Amino acid sequence: MKKIKVYIFGFVLIISCNNSSDNLNKKDIPPKEPCENISLAYLPITTHGFDINNYNSVVIQTYIKNSNFDTIIKEYKIIIGDVEDKLRQERDIVLPESITTNTDLRIIFNDTLKYDVTEMKTKWEGRYAQSFVGYQCTLVSYKLNGEENGEGNIYIDEPRFNLYWEKQLKKL
Repeated sequence: MKKIKVYIFGFVLIISCNNSSDNLNKKDIPPKEPCENISLAYLPITTHGFDINNYNSVVIQTYIKNSNFDTIIKEYKIIIGDVEDKLRQERDIVLPESITTNTDLRIIFNDTLKYDVTEMKTKWEGRYAQSFVGYQCTLVSYKLNGEENGEGNIYIDEPRFNLYWEKQLKKL
């Protein structure tokens, strides 16, 4: 009787493993709906080198996309977050929910230092936990002052800020 139970258990185990491997090999198809115009509220702008003594807040201006910054939509004054990494002087700027990828952004530090964010592109990306969870529409690239950046979040370095080892990694 024990042998029969072992055989049945083994048979059930093999069948369940076979079904789960079929599920793992299936490529889920991204949603058919367009992946565009997402809020940037959940993708903070990460800054490096903006000293807390010199930079407390930032002005964010939103413009109609592809308007060459001549048609402003709205202006926001946002407090820059606390230092999260002292070596990099890393701080975040959390944007309001109303700012989306369907605009161009001008980020102004101390009235003189300006960064233009344009050509924000989004796409459906697969998300995983212990297995495939689903798709999320997210930012995948943008241009910062005309230079292409293929990153999910927007990163801005203060022009005089220099971390030797980061510069060496960029050369590789």
